[in-house]
Amino acid sequence: MRNGPNALIASLALGDLIYITIDIPINVYKLLWMRWPFADSSLGLFLCKLFPFLQKASVGITVMNLCALSVDRYRAVASWSRVQRTGVPLLTAVEIVVIWLLSVLLAVPEAVGFNMVNFEYRNISMKTCMLQPRGPFMLFYSDVKDWWLFGFYFCVPLLCSALFYTLMTCEMLRQKGTLKISLSEHLKQSNHSISPSQHQPLTAPAPHSTSPSQHQHLTAPAPHSTSPSLCPHCRRTQPLRREVAKAVFSLVLIFALCWFPLHLSRLLKKTIYKSHDEHRCQLLNFLLVMDYLSLNMATINSCINPIILYFVSKKFKNCFKSCLCCWCHSGSINTLPVHRGTSLQYKP
Repeated sequence: MRNGPNALIASLALGDLIYITIDIPINVYKLLWMRWPFADSSLGLFLCKLFPFLQKASVGITVMNLCALSVDRYRAVASWSRVQRTGVPLLTAVEIVVIWLLSVLLAVPEAVGFNMVNFEYRNISMKTCMLQPRGPFMLFYSDVKDWWLFGFYFCVPLLCSALFYTLMTCEMLRQKGTLKISLSEHLKQSNHSISPSQHQPLTAPAPHSTSPSQHQHLTAPAPHSTSPSLCPHCRRTQPLRREVAKAVFSLVLIFALCWFPLHLSRLLKKTIYKSHDEHRCQLLNFLLVMDYLSLNMATINSCINPIILYFVSKKFKNCFKSCLCCWCHSGSINTLPVHRGTSLQYKP
């Protein structure tokens, strides 16, 4: 499991885990109690800046890891004869570090722009967390934020995945055609270079045999014979690489399905909604419901990735089962009673 693709998947999973453990509880509290947690204290202000920062950083980690996985799958197909080494390659480690640093850097404007804002609702003073731009840069950021998020955090990973999966498909078709042509040409050359006498059977005495009737007939192999099994490593790793490519494609597809409704609702609100329109209330109600549902779908994406890997990747499923069995086995050992006159030592 310690290789380049699995390291990228682990990086993606860690970004999802950070979002699940910190942002989802805050979001659930906000949706159920219709208020911001600890709104009247400094902790509420800290959470107000931490919540959007981690959200955008997690999405950035997800989309850039998906792009890196797509590039890695194309590189694996383009150099299909390379030997898969154990351990994380240096290039992959550098990619992961750059992905995390860039994701954190791009999420800084969210932490700077969000603040606790006072407002009146039915003669009741309340505080909530929202984007409050101050300064020319933050005003520009708030104006182009929805288009920026849609372009970089949605369109870029889809276009990158589509590009490299198309290149990967073309490369696989090219290699398949080249292999067929080279194999057929070699078989023709072998048929012309072998004389009829080379096809005659050779007799060799069988071990421990005494009579001529027990002689074994051996056929001389053609010189320089070639078969598709000439490269056992390529034949062995091809299904594994195909499985990883299928897993990455599934992650990209689920990401697109989960995040498209949220981007659509935000762009509709920015382009169609007009504050002076007399029918704006009906449109706003529809957009609020759509935004509520799409926000939950986007949240589900961080929770569903391990499930997708479990059903798509046999290697991930086997490793998960082995880890689960080891955990259950260690738990059963810890609960074993210690009989009199015996001692049981174990490491928890």
